[in-house]
Amino acid sequence: MRHAFKLNPLAVFMLVFSLIVISSVAAFYLAAGGSYALGVPPLRFTIKEIYRSEPWTFQTPDFTVSLRGESYIAPVYLDKRLVGVVVQSNGGYLKEAGSPRRLYLEDFFLTLNSEIYNELKGDTLFLPMENSALQSRILAAARPLIRLPELQGIIYPRTFLPPPEAVCIYTGDGESILPSDYSVNMSNRRLLIFFSLVILTVLLTIYLMTMDLHPTQRLKRLYALKPTFKERLTAAFSLAALVAAGWGGRLPTFKAVSVGTETIVIYYFILLALLLLHLKQFTENRYFLLSFKIRESLRGILVVPVVFFIIFIFTTLKFPSGINIPLNALNTAAQQFIFLFIYAFAAEFFWRGYLQTFLERLWGETAGLLFSVALFTLPLAATSYFAYGFPFPPDKALEAFFFYPLTALTLAYLYQRSRNLLSVSLLHALLLFLPEFLVF
Repeated sequence: MRHAFKLNPLAVFMLVFSLIVISSVAAFYLAAGGSYALGVPPLRFTIKEIYRSEPWTFQTPDFTVSLRGESYIAPVYLDKRLVGVVVQSNGGYLKEAGSPRRLYLEDFFLTLNSEIYNELKGDTLFLPMENSALQSRILAAARPLIRLPELQGIIYPRTFLPPPEAVCIYTGDGESILPSDYSVNMSNRRLLIFFSLVILTVLLTIYLMTMDLHPTQRLKRLYALKPTFKERLTAAFSLAALVAAGWGGRLPTFKAVSVGTETIVIYYFILLALLLLHLKQFTENRYFLLSFKIRESLRGILVVPVVFFIIFIFTTLKFPSGINIPLNALNTAAQQFIFLFIYAFAAEFFWRGYLQTFLERLWGETAGLLFSVALFTLPLAATSYFAYGFPFPPDKALEAFFFYPLTALTLAYLYQRSRNLLSVSLLHALLLFLPEFLVF
């Protein structure tokens, strides 16, 4: 006689909660002292003062820099630790050790620690700037010059600092002068494991907060009906249209600045075409807005701020000090959020409401979810191919085939557990919107 082993709900709750604690602790352990391997969000860099220097010449084992005239020096801090200086000069040059060529220098970012900074500064006179208006202008020009190797992670980009003892130069035109024994390794094992643990924590949290929700009877009936040939053909053409749009560089990544009106038009055009095909009885209307239960809808929306908070804390490892939205810009910020939500709703309507549900009907819930995430990367990969060619640069390959799928997996799993397009669209919009305004 066969006996089915099944945990009671309390045991499941305790087990999942324990796994959340274990994965969280493991992620924080990897993050401890791992800012060089994991990278840091650019907004964590701060500039506290501006100095005006006399002509400055310094030498390292790898290069010599000579700044002929007066320069503006802006020390850059990560929390309270000096990580480099932004230099805005009136002209100078760099000469690499063992090379006869000279590189013209004007504005650049120099990475170093406080000990090396004081050593290179020597007896050169650095005077604090007292003109607040000029200081503000120089500060505004200095921040964009903190140009480090960058990777688009989850929510925030990741910038990668060299080790504290390495002195590197990143020029305003994108050229870098690095020590001969140093190379940037973005796809290191520590980074991959860390972000995998972060998403595992998020998925377990979504499960814990929705474990008492169950598919409706309508959803069960839907899974029992396999897609017809016409439905499969429609899904294939819809996906091909988005891949073609990505190939032409028309689709955004998970960055607010990449979302444009053209992208929204593409998505809504595809959704309109699907609606017309349904009205022509070419396909069945078995995909969208499957759950109308208030409890499930509210639970899905309540999960959103929790998920966003977990992702934010792990990716920044610091609480924000506020939201940078001036009172006179509230209308603009509200309009931007509405714009991003309109885009997010259209994207989630297609990827989750239509395609994921179609694939779940075709191959089951787990396979359908995973395959929808894999297909989600196709237009993004096409966009990267359009911009950079093939093979992709290592950082772009990591973005397209690691970070984007992890983000898509979070959205897909939230939709599968809640069956609520509003909640998953809200999370998508918040991931695009809030990072632009949170300050440390």
